[in-house]
Amino acid sequence: MISERLRRKLERRLDLPAMPFVISQLLRSLDDTNIRAGKLAELIEKDQGLTSRVLSVANSPFYGFSRKISTVELAIVIMGLNSIKEIVIGLIVKRLFSRGVSGLDTKEFWQYSLFCGAASRLIARKMDYPLAGEAFVAGLIHDLGVLVINKFLPNEASEIWSVSASRQLPLEEAERYVLGDSHSEIGAWLANKWRLPEHLCAAVENHHRPLDTINGNDGVSPLTAIVSLSEWFAHDMGYNKWYNDHPLPLFYLEGSIITDMTGESQMTKKASLEKLRLEIRSEFERAAAFSETSNTVALYK
Repeated sequence: MISERLRRKLERRLDLPAMPFVISQLLRSLDDTNIRAGKLAELIEKDQGLTSRVLSVANSPFYGFSRKISTVELAIVIMGLNSIKEIVIGLIVKRLFSRGVSGLDTKEFWQYSLFCGAASRLIARKMDYPLAGEAFVAGLIHDLGVLVINKFLPNEASEIWSVSASRQLPLEEAERYVLGDSHSEIGAWLANKWRLPEHLCAAVENHHRPLDTINGNDGVSPLTAIVSLSEWFAHDMGYNKWYNDHPLPLFYLEGSIITDMTGESQMTKKASLEKLRLEIRSEFERAAAFSETSNTVALYK
């Protein structure tokens, strides 16, 4: 977690985004798998923007219902709790991206974040991770700390970019040099303030060091590994145009993970990897198309 000095500095910023009370209530309720759709609908209908988002997604071509979905309660039943959680988080993140950020190409950064969300969801499905929607959220917000630094600490951000360029340091190392903490810790701190699930916050904090994250069985935390892989593919496939960081290590792809994920045990690693790239690109293109037409993140099953 971030240092006390940096925490106080960030909290003094009056425009630092807080979790709206209704949305905070809703996120806590979504953790209760026994909650009634009617109760959730009551909470959602207290926020006009959220109500509009839910109904817009429910009536999108991705669900393909011939009749119009006119009530939030019916939309919840159709989409399920994971999709509702994606909409809630997506709405908050989209509000952040809508603000101008000096020194950062927010359009490219949004595309990169959306790519990582889509890639995380696809990889989660292939790894049989039970909450693919949660993986989407983790991928979407994993570099949220970069946005916070550039938006709310502009002087420090300028120094970070300068140090990174002059000393040929990866972004995280330059951030630690200037701030004492990195965007990973800052993103996790904000996710904790938003009361997101603990393992989701851990994935945000540890995505640059997945092998340091132990799940109790001498293995990598699944969600952290998924987010790390999504970031690897963003670099590998050229979706990190907002910043050309140093190449990511190849150990992410060692062993049989690609074969295991594609289910094609007889394919060569190269062919298997290319197949996975094509699947990820298709998932992202669907997400991006939906994002553009509905003015929100892609929230389909």
